[in-house]
Amino acid sequence: MMLNSPDVTAAFTAIWKIGAIIIPITPMWNAREVHYVIEDSGAKLVITSRSLLRG
Repeated sequence: MMLNSPDVTAAFTAIWKIGAIIIPITPMWNAREVHYVIEDSGAKLVITSRSLLRG
């Protein structure tokens, strides 16, 4: 989950180059929706923006 920025383009390009799959998650989803997508997809890694992390 990342905000729109050049970092998204760099991350997506790197992910495609290693042959991995991208599952976009929007910051507008609530925690339950995000949790469901992560669990259902079997994601091994989540890339996010520092500003979206909860302290």
